[in-house]
Formats: sequence, C-alpha cells, structure tokens
Amino acid sequence: MAFVTDLVKTNRYFMRAESVREYERRGSPLSAIFPADRWEYLVARAQVLGVQGEHGIERSTFPPSPGEKVSVAEPELLWRFLGLRPSGGIEVGKLRHHELPVQLDLNRLLRKHLAVLAMSGAGKCLAPETAVHLSTGELIPIGELVDGALARGKEVEGGVEFTRENPDRLSVFTLGNGFRLRRAAIKAFARRNFSGRLLKIRLGSGSWISLTSNHPLLRLNGKTRWVAAGELRPGDEIAAPGWTDFGKGAAAPAPDVDLGHRFSRLSPDLLADEIVRVDPVEYSGYVYDLAVEASDNFVANDLIVHNSNFAAVIVEEILSRSPEQGRPATVIMDVHGEYTGLAEDPGFSDRVVVLKGDEFRIGVPNVSLAQFREFLPEMSGVQARELQRVLETLHAESRSGRGPFDLDDVIARVEGGDGVNKQLQQALVSWLNDLQSLGIFDRADNPNWERVVLPGRALVVDLSDMTSLRKKQVLVAYAARRLFHSRKRNRVPPFLLCLEEAHQFCPAGESKEAAISRSVLEMIAREGRKFCASLMLISQRPVRLSTTVLSQANTNVILRITNPYDLEHIKQSSEAITSEVAAMISSLPVGEALIIGEAVNYPIFVKVRQRRSRGPSSEIDLEEAAREFERRGSREEDDARAFL
Repeated sequence: MAFVTDLVKTNRYFMRAESVREYERRGSPLSAIFPADRWEYLVARAQVLGVQGEHGIERSTFPPSPGEKVSVAEPELLWRFLGLRPSGGIEVGKLRHHELPVQLDLNRLLRKHLAVLAMSGAGKCLAPETAVHLSTGELIPIGELVDGALARGKEVEGGVEFTRENPDRLSVFTLGNGFRLRRAAIKAFARRNFSGRLLKIRLGSGSWISLTSNHPLLRLNGKTRWVAAGELRPGDEIAAPGWTDFGKGAAAPAPDVDLGHRFSRLSPDLLADEIVRVDPVEYSGYVYDLAVEASDNFVANDLIVHNSNFAAVIVEEILSRSPEQGRPATVIMDVHGEYTGLAEDPGFSDRVVVLKGDEFRIGVPNVSLAQFREFLPEMSGVQARELQRVLETLHAESRSGRGPFDLDDVIARVEGGDGVNKQLQQALVSWLNDLQSLGIFDRADNPNWERVVLPGRALVVDLSDMTSLRKKQVLVAYAARRLFHSRKRNRVPPFLLCLEEAHQFCPAGESKEAAISRSVLEMIAREGRKFCASLMLISQRPVRLSTTVLSQANTNVILRITNPYDLEHIKQSSEAITSEVAAMISSLPVGEALIIGEAVNYPIFVKVRQRRSRGPSSEIDLEEAAREFERRGSREEDDARAFL
C-alpha cells in the first residue's frame, strides 16, 4: 500500500530544451516531426506505507519490483488498512480522491480524547473595499469595519490581527435554513497582510467582489456547495441575496429581471447570479474577514460569502446513533452559540436541550471545600479551615431538616463566627462576596445533571451572552468535575464534553487565578479514559492550550495551517507526517482536514461532510429547491384567491 505524494507530467521528446528549439527553428512543431503527443505520460511519486498482513499492517522490508502492476486500492482494503469502519461508525466525510465514506470507530476516536485544531491565519479574506451589509441597513467597507474594531484592542497570532470584542453587538445577514436570510452577531474581526494576486469576480447582475483565491463562495450549479474562489469559472452560478431593503429585515423581492439567464430567483431571499468574468488583480496590503455567530457565511457586496464544521459533524453523528450502536451523552460548552440551532432542527430537536448561561446555577451544598479553593485560588489555608468548619455546620443542619443552603448563608455564618480573627474573617467574606457577584450560585443545581445527561442526548450550555471569562471558567470547572464524579459513580452514561475555544478554559502558562478550570480538565484528560469520560477540544489557538491536555488528545483533526512554526510543531507531533504531507496541510482546500492519531492507522486527508442540521451547508438539490419554491408560490396564490 502506498500514498501518492506528487504527480509529474513528462514527455521524453521534450526532455532536452535545446533539441526542441533546433527542430522547431525549421518551421514545424515537434509534434509534426515526431509522435510527441503519444509519449506524454504521468508519473506518480508515492510513499510506501506498509503491507496489509494477516494481523494488521506490517512494515515493507523491500521495495516493489520495476514493472509490477499498480492498481487503485479497493474499498475493503482501504477500510482495513486505514482502520476505518465499513458501517456503524462516525461518518465525517469522504477520503480525499476517493468516494469512500470515512467512518471512524467511536471508541478509537473519543476514548482517548479528540482535538480539533483550526489554526488562525488560514488566509480566506476579502479586499478592504468590500461592502458588508449590517443588519441595521448600513453598508460599511469591511476594511473600515475591522480597522475600527481592532483600534479598540487586538491580539496577534500567526500574522493575523484579530479581536473577539464586539461591544456594539454589530450583526450581519447570514444565509440559514431554507435559503432564508437572518441576522447574526459578529463574533470576531480579523485582518492580515497580503501581497500577491486577488481574484475580481464580476457577475451578470453587475455585482463584483475581490477576494483571495481560497475564500469560499456558495456555488449553485447542480447541488449547492462552498467552493474556493480560485475554482470558479465564468458560467458558474453563485448565491446572492434577494433582498433590496435590508433595513426593514423582511423580504422585499426585487423585480425578476431576465438577464439572459444570468440572474434568477431561487427563494424570496436568494438569487443565483452568474459569473461573467474572473480577473487576477495584483494587490499589496491588508485583507479582511469576519466570524459570525452560529453560522459560516455573511452578505458582502451583494453576495453570500463563507467565513470559515468538523465538531458539529461529530455531534450530529453521535445524536444519530441507535441504542444498539452505543450512544454516549454529549455536553457542549458553546461559547459562540453555534450549536443552539440543533434544538430548532426537526431532525435533532427531540434530543437536544439548550441551557442559557444566565440560567446555569451551582448548588452550594454540592460544592466541596476543594472546589471552593479551585474557584478562589487566593484563599489561604487558615481561611480554608474556617470555611470548612462553616460548611460542616451547614451540612449538619441541612441533614437535620433545615433544608439546603446558599452562598448568602455561608457568608452570614462566616460573618457571625465567634472567636475568629477579624482580619481573617473580613478577607474570607470578601472572597465569598466576590464569588457571589458572579450570580451563578444557588441552593440547588440547574440543570439537574442526572436528568439531562442521557444516552444519545445533548446538553448545550449557551455561553454566548456571557462576557466574564472568570465566570465561564467557574461554570466549566464545576460542570466538568460534577460530570466526572457522576460518571465514576455510574450515575450518568459515558459522555463527551465538548469545549469550544478550549484555550479559554485550560490555558498554558497562566496562573491558577487565570486558569480556574484547567486543573479539572487536566484530570479528565489524564484519568477520563478509565471511566469513558471524553473530551473534545476545539481551538484556533492550540499554542495556548495546556500541553498536559493537548498531549492527552490522542486524535487530532487539523484544518488548513499556513504558519511555518505551527507546521513544524505538527510534524514533530507525529512521525507519520513527512515534509511532503506537511506541505499538503498548508495548501488544504476549504472543507478538507487531516486526521491523525488513535482514530486511524495512518494520517488521512478527508473532505469533511456538510452539517445536516442547517442549510445551505447540507447538499440541497438546486432543482428540487426551485420546484418547491414554485409549488409554495402556487399554494399562496390559491389561498389568496380563496380568501378574496
């Protein structure tokens, strides 16, 4: 079994440039003198991976002989060799250059934890003059919009300047279910320096857009799918919004003008606009992008553009499993509200519960002294002993019939304590008041973990409206520890804890005060596999993730990476990644990923399938969508006539 690393096209008649020149000086092309066209052939450079033996993969001890027949691997052989499942696995997409579904074994994928690493600096950007449609009706150049956001403060990583701060809660229009536009808040602003060729795409409607060649647009030919701009050609149809009055936020269809089939309506909110020209344009300066909550696209220059779905695919696959296949519970700490749509999707709504962050409560009677010290790392040993005395008293009273207590009761007992050093007492009360100010402590937990963490179900904790990082860390620390201890006692099923922006909750190099949830996540990373408690870490900044947590994630899913330091780090993390494969990572097309580690026998490149829980990312048949729109229009006309 071998992996093709490169393709070279050659022709023996053209091996010596000076000979070709001499022949063609006589006035005839070389093909008129020699049968050169019949001597052109492809050479595939391949890396030998091994031999499929009776007991699995065996090392190849000698090279294949010259002249041996080469054939494309059969699906059954690929499944065995790569460690995939023919059915019943987690289907994440298709093997690159094959139509082979990639179904990963659930146990191998999640038992020893999973990291989804989408490095910043992937390069999908727009020219600064590109107008972004805000939901207020304003049109603002993306350069002006992003520059203004970065002026208030920014972070820099891998050559990308970005901020996740959006104090004005600016929102844009995004394409959602049923080809309908809706509002969505901007969750990040980004820019980077670029020098090279942009593509200027001109459309039949008169619209145009300038963008990097790997920025995706929604192509509508046949079945809808996101395609890198560099793959688009004149004649392709791409998605454009069908609204003319964005300020009102309601469909106001423009007249359906026939432009020689270059402009046609698909729904009240969506038009198909035909590409008439694609021109390269030299450019040097900043290019820009936005990240949008619970979506992967936004409206710019009267077009639908993509802004950046592997983790969501994993969640969908788990929710779709039958009891016979084994169904772990899923708990998602959703920093940006990207998973809340699962609860509204007809295919998943009966298996998903969404809990807003401001509804989350920590039952104080369930908080141990060790957890209080985790929440308050500054608390001294003497203060901890006094708090332990108070907690023991309140627990005894609770068992005798007084009922549960909250943090106010704890504070009152500390303040009323006799024989306690006043300075110690005041300091402890101050720490507890600081904790109380977070507004997440009560007499009982919400949710009731043992009632909502169920096989084949998902709990989405929506933290998108929560701005305090400390509050989010306290919440995650409590939830993770409660889940882990409940699993050890077999009170909840095997579970997958998904952490979006994982570097926020287990940062590397930060003090205990700035990393409240790190210790419990490191514990689950080390010990979780013994109890079937799994982590899925999703991060665009893996260099800031705790090395303890990241090193315990035995399967990595890597999206496109351009930073050479990140590439070198990835090469060092797996001896199976050669320089050739690392080079492929930096040029991965949109929607493709490299999977390495425990889940597969050998690193594989996968075309990640689209999410099924929302459109238009799913593969919707364009003809059927058009027919359904006309049927709906006919029904509305019939209803109107009946009413009149």
